[in-house]
Amino acid sequence: GVFLSSDSAKSWIAANSGIDTISVNAIAVISNVIYVGTDSGIFSSSNDGANWQPTDSGLISKNLTALAVRDTVLFAIANGDVYKFASKSEMWVAIDTSLGVTALAVSGANLFVARNSLILRTTDDGTSWTTSNFGSSTSSSYALAADSNMLYLAVGDQKWYSPYDGIYKSTDYGISWVAIDTPLTATFLVSAENNLFVGTGTGLIRTTNFGATWSTVNADFVSGGAFVAQGDEWLVGCGWHDGIFASTDQGSSWFQSSSGLPLQS
Repeated sequence: GVFLSSDSAKSWIAANSGIDTISVNAIAVISNVIYVGTDSGIFSSSNDGANWQPTDSGLISKNLTALAVRDTVLFAIANGDVYKFASKSEMWVAIDTSLGVTALAVSGANLFVARNSLILRTTDDGTSWTTSNFGSSTSSSYALAADSNMLYLAVGDQKWYSPYDGIYKSTDYGISWVAIDTPLTATFLVSAENNLFVGTGTGLIRTTNFGATWSTVNADFVSGGAFVAQGDEWLVGCGWHDGIFASTDQGSSWFQSSSGLPLQS
């Protein structure tokens, strides 16, 4: 379900009427409307979660794994297909249903999607695509983050005995890629305000110089998922066991913020 905080993430109250038993995979906010992507479709609320309604007309699959916002335009991944939400008709329109996408990110007018070893970019909402390869034919991408012209990609080897290949960065919108050193295996990526945050199994690490050096900003993170930034206040959802971590200084320090959340021991 969904929980709401009105005190900078110090405490939370349930805001999930009708979706309290549904697992939420992604969340996005446009103006005063909250969208959540779940295994049962997309739901939206325009009254801070007091009521939710299905918002999945036009979707072939209701298995939603990611949402991304560009200005007032919402994009989604549903069972590997890429969709754009047409707000006037309240319909989802397929951008491409043949890509088999695992991750997506937005930066400016650019929409990036990751598929296996390929990164695809469109500036016209899928009418045309440019394709790049980060240099490996045996690895697949599983996390993507964009910030201005910087693009970051977490890559895993398809061979079962070597599941992690590393993080790659691009400074030219995905045309070319270079590997960057990371001290630990990445579980998720977040890029914001020239910071790259990498979730690991033993904490959250950060680089402010595009991967040249790293520092640990919180050792309590063990996993990570949905990320929301609102001014100086940033939130990362870390699952049923660890709840929410919050920062009020753009990620320099973090504190666990799970009061009111139904955590599992």
